[in-house]
Amino acid sequence: MFIFKAGERAYLTAWEFNTCKMLGKLADIVEAHGGKVRRAHNIMATYHTKEDMEPVEIWGTGYIAFELDGIIYHFSVDDNPFFDHNYAKALLIGHSYSQNVYYADISGGWTMQGLTHTDCPEDLIAEAAEILFEKLEKAPLSEKYKDSRKEYVDWEV
Repeated sequence: MFIFKAGERAYLTAWEFNTCKMLGKLADIVEAHGGKVRRAHNIMATYHTKEDMEPVEIWGTGYIAFELDGIIYHFSVDDNPFFDHNYAKALLIGHSYSQNVYYADISGGWTMQGLTHTDCPEDLIAEAAEILFEKLEKAPLSEKYKDSRKEYVDWEV
């Protein structure tokens, strides 16, 4: 997972640049479905290989957290497109949820080849966000740890 400082000018790999844009689109999809997103700060970014490119304002992290239909979702993109990309999904009980859950891999399908290229079209990024949204919705709830602790944290946007 990658995180950049707010307002920072970042020189990203194609994978980082395109997945940050994809997570921004995923946030928009979640909100369009009535969900609440913990918005990441935006950064000004360019591809590290394109010196003449004007900076673009994009989502500033490889991570997203949101609530949709009483379920809390956490999703993170690995720095390497060929490694696992993980999610956690827990029930929201009142205003709290358990963080004592295992993350699971949700790679495949949305990690399209084009996201690793500097000439990735916007429609492919939007399609990847739609596929990821559908996969996260259909994914099972995360398995809870087998210990006796019940640690719940408040959910606030």
